[in-house]
Amino acid sequence: MEIPGFVFANLLAYNTKYVGDAAAHEAGHTLGLNHQSKYDASCAFLNEYNPGAGTGEISWGPIMGNSYSKNLSLWHNGSTNFGCSSLQSDLAVLASAANGFGYRTDDVGNTTAASASLPIVGQVLGTSGLINSTSDVDMFKIVVPEKGRLTLSAIPFNTANGYVAADIDLEVDLMLNAGTVLNHFNPSTSVQAVVDSILDPGTYYLKISNAANANISNYGMLGSYSVTGTFTSGA
Repeated sequence: MEIPGFVFANLLAYNTKYVGDAAAHEAGHTLGLNHQSKYDASCAFLNEYNPGAGTGEISWGPIMGNSYSKNLSLWHNGSTNFGCSSLQSDLAVLASAANGFGYRTDDVGNTTAASASLPIVGQVLGTSGLINSTSDVDMFKIVVPEKGRLTLSAIPFNTANGYVAADIDLEVDLMLNAGTVLNHFNPSTSVQAVVDSILDPGTYYLKISNAANANISNYGMLGSYSVTGTFTSGA
């Protein structure tokens, strides 16, 4: 049996984020998900639609709750409208055998040995990727030809200024060829990660993954991102 879902864009003022959040929410219902609800520390019911938490770029709201006013719209593992102790792992339900599909195929290897090449062409480098599961890591290999400055930004897909409708809070590790972390980049109030380092010639790796922040764990932070940067030779 097929279950229909309806979203009326005109009732959401044709707002791109609102329409996207509503479409994901209603699709979630058709795939077996209930509402993510809010309870207090004593398990007293507060709100059928969990409103999430936080402000600014790293604010979050559960897709199966109310994510309209929060930046990060995420699948969640929490209490449903059936009770405080009725927990629902959205991802487990979505990827279950009952729905006939699982997670998208990983596009970039998780280790230095399985890394994807990120070449410097002229002074520019760039790529894109997908965090396809909560534990996914994307590893990229960069060969630096001479001493110089590497600057780049890893940015989650979004729909407006301020990274509106992002699905991932990103972090980046810049690693030496031996796998040792040279620098860690994860700004506490932004969902993007900005790398800025002076490097000697050699082989380096970028490890890109999702990251918990002050408002929420990294559960359900899945989605696409882009990487853009430059390399300038000289000390």
